[in-house]
Amino acid sequence: MRTNLHRPQGRPSTDPRAFYGLPHGAILPFGSQYGYKGFGLALLVDLLGGCRPASSAQTFKALVEDMRAYVVNTLPMKDFGEALPPDAIDFCTRERRLREGVPLADESWQRIVGFATSVEANLKPRDK
Repeated sequence: MRTNLHRPQGRPSTDPRAFYGLPHGAILPFGSQYGYKGFGLALLVDLLGGCRPASSAQTFKALVEDMRAYVVNTLPMKDFGEALPPDAIDFCTRERRLREGVPLADESWQRIVGFATSVEANLKPRDK
């Protein structure tokens, strides 16, 4: 079943009561099976909509922390290991690439070497 509405247990549903009941279900944003398009913006709108103009920075920070806890403690969809806040995958990828380097196909590296040679640039040998 292809639907962006999911029950609290992470299973797809076409029943709106699955979203509005307790515990709450979820409506996935657009963007492949991962549902990523607009997710961060939707959270931001929800956070800003939840604050009154007179709210303090401390109140806003508490609201942000509550929202983050809600997202990371949400039960994942079937076949997914965890629910992640926006950009968590990007941050993890960045950390891994800082540790291990950026993957590059051999053909791409050979083209870089060819160009560098043609302009007499010195390249350090490639770490594998």
